[in-house]
Amino acid sequence: MAGIRVTVPSTSLETRQKVRWRVPAGVDPAGWEGAWFLGSAAGYSQVNRIEGKPDALVVGDPVESAHYLSIKSYVNYLETQTLEPTAGTFAAICRSSDTLVDNAHRPVWIGNFKGTTSGGANLFTGGANSNMNAQSVDGSDNRDLAAAQVAVTAATWKLLIGTFDNDAVKIYNMTTGASGSTNLLSGYDRWTPITTMRIGSGANDTFQGIGDIAFAGILSRVMSSADERTALYNYLKTYYAARGIAI
Repeated sequence: MAGIRVTVPSTSLETRQKVRWRVPAGVDPAGWEGAWFLGSAAGYSQVNRIEGKPDALVVGDPVESAHYLSIKSYVNYLETQTLEPTAGTFAAICRSSDTLVDNAHRPVWIGNFKGTTSGGANLFTGGANSNMNAQSVDGSDNRDLAAAQVAVTAATWKLLIGTFDNDAVKIYNMTTGASGSTNLLSGYDRWTPITTMRIGSGANDTFQGIGDIAFAGILSRVMSSADERTALYNYLKTYYAARGIAI
């Protein structure tokens, strides 16, 4: 499934080689743990385009299209080698035609949340909303799942950005301009398990929805600047418009 990677000169990301991605103007390169431009072939989708950062591994059999992967959470997805940060950002260009009626039909775009006793964080779509969830804990080992929501049209492409730290969890639908946020409970801090992040899946087998994902980004810092989020959105909007994906 991994294929063969060949190193030859090229300016295109649509190859199986390790062409690295330089973050666009207006986007701070600090804290980028991974950027995956998905599609074409699993060997291409696996490649982490951030210099010096590890590639992902294919799990199951995600269906390949030219510029995106069709995933089924917990079954067909990519396993990164990136540990969950305490403070971080997830970014995903995604859509889902699943029914979304329950967790079995809700896809996770980026995450490793397993359950309230295991910690973690998930960016996922459920019903008319997409959610950024992050587990927290206090000094007495009491646990709470902080969740932020934003309205979405599930079946259409959009760029979702979710952020989390010891203060708050936030989510942005960059395509519509809508956002949502929630603060962690007083006295609570983020609780991060020592597990790697997944693209197209979380770590909880109750979430097994299907969907398509074209781009995934993981940062070990909060993308707190509206200007920076907009710069990333504008770059990806132009990049994917040339490839038939409108966000």
